[in-house]
Order: sequence, then structure tokens, then C-alpha cells
Amino acid sequence: IKNKVGETLVESGSLVIALSGLFLSSMLFYIGSLDDIVTALIYLGLGIVGAVIVHIKPVTADFSKPILFTCLSALIVFMQTSISYDNGYGFFKAFIFSIPLGVMVYLLNENLFNSVFAFINQSTALWHRCHLTVNRFRRFYNHKRLVNAEKRLEGSLKKKELMIQKSVSFIKYHYNVGALASDLKNKDLSVKHVQLNGKGHNYAN
Repeated sequence: IKNKVGETLVESGSLVIALSGLFLSSMLFYIGSLDDIVTALIYLGLGIVGAVIVHIKPVTADFSKPILFTCLSALIVFMQTSISYDNGYGFFKAFIFSIPLGVMVYLLNENLFNSVFAFINQSTALWHRCHLTVNRFRRFYNHKRLVNAEKRLEGSLKKKELMIQKSVSFIKYHYNVGALASDLKNKDLSVKHVQLNGKGHNYAN
């Protein structure tokens, strides 16, 4: 992932181009959808078809591209003017409101493939960086879990060691008591009962 992050670059210029293409496409579709879905698709198509034609026939693009894009812009201005006029706007106001659509169509056709390629490249670059960030958080979380597991294991080992020491001390204590009782009885046969610290030790007797 680090290698892929190094191979991809997040560039502000490319990011702006990618977002501008997405914005223009969305606005054309949205404005067209205010009338109906067919109009929305036509508007979006007018913003794309010129770039596709120029991409397929790049030989004559230098001469025909401005003319083609201008014709498409004029067509969408005419369509939107007619729609706005039918909706009750005055002709002049409808025409003025339609001019931004013509500009959008021209800009989208001019930068469509640049926007698409920039969107793919920048999306890939951002995805790798998000993936790297997620992996870093995952590694931090796993390291924290590992540390906690090691602490629990260390605590269990200490508890086990203490239990062993306690058991050994208990065995040693009773062994010493038995040895002491046996020693007392061997030295004095009249001893019938051994009691230490107020507690009788029957097994020692």
C-alpha cells in the first residue's frame, strides 16, 4: 500500500478538474430533471456527445471542435429558453437564464475526458491514502490488543507463580510441623499430643 501511495499523487489541479466535471454533469442533469427525466438525459448527452465525437475523430478536432461545441451550447440554450418560456417566463429572461447552461455544455465537452481521467487518478490516489490510514489505525489497535494480551498473560503467570509459592510454603510448613512433632515424640515418648499455635496437628500425632 505504501508503494501504491508513492506511485499516486493528490494534485489540487487534477482534483479541481475532476470535481468540476462531476459538478457540471450533475447540474445539467438536475436542471433538465426539473422538466422531466428525458430532458435531463438530453442535457447530459449534449454535454458529453461533443467530447466523444472529437475523441473518436481527433484529426479534424482543431477546426471542428469549437464549432461543434458552440452548436451544442446554442442547442441547449434554445431548448432551455423554450422550456422556460412555456413555463411563463418572458422571452428575454428565459434566454438570459439559459446562457449558463450553454457555458456548462461547452466547458463539459471541452474538459470531459480530462475530468474523467483526473477523477479516476485522484480517486485511486485518495483510496490508497484512506486504505493506508485505515491500516495504520488497525495496526495501532492490534498492537494495543497485543499489549493488553501480554499484560493479562503476565498477570496470569504472576498469579500462577504466587499460587505455586503459596502451595510450596504450605507443604513446607506442614512438613516442618510433622518433622518437629516426630522429633519431639522420638525424644520424649510420653508426648501423646502436639499442639502448635493453639492448633492440634493430628497427622503429626
